[in-house]
Amino acid sequence: MLSARLYRAVGIVLLPPAVLGACQVSQDPRDGGFISGVAGITSGSYQQRIDTREGELRSLADMRTTMQRRLEDVDAERRSAQSEARSLRATLDELARQAEKSRRELAALQNARQVRKERLAELLEQQQSITREVVAIQQRNTAMIQTSTSTPAPAPAPVGAPSIDRSMAEDKAKTQDLAARQRVLDNAIAEFRKPGK
Repeated sequence: MLSARLYRAVGIVLLPPAVLGACQVSQDPRDGGFISGVAGITSGSYQQRIDTREGELRSLADMRTTMQRRLEDVDAERRSAQSEARSLRATLDELARQAEKSRRELAALQNARQVRKERLAELLEQQQSITREVVAIQQRNTAMIQTSTSTPAPAPAPVGAPSIDRSMAEDKAKTQDLAARQRVLDNAIAEFRKPGK
């Protein structure tokens, strides 16, 4: 009988550690039961797990704050770039307007230059015409003078025929008129030939 008692006593003493030893203990409170919970609390592994998780949470919160600041910086840069792009577009539009205005002014200047060139050609033609008339009058006067001095006394001029004196006086008046017109043309041509005109 002793031996059965002894077996029983040894079984009672060895049974709880054997049963407890057979239980798997987990560091994760979600996985274990009561024994894992007691083992986790007494060993400090639960607190260590809590501290680790809180550290990770603080790290994630810091990372979130850093990312939020970076997002704000990027957003500010984007707004600044958009503002600069609008400013550059406005500058580009203004330059395009100025370029178009310059093109129109250049076309107007070229047109005015062509008109002035044509007017100068007309003035030069008028000047040459006056010069030809003056030369023709001078040649006619010279011929009349030579004719009057080389021939003997002239016969009286027929009634209604112009006299040499009267023809020369008319030619002289016409020459003076042509000379005045020539001066006006010379001044106009000189004005047209000035630089910057």
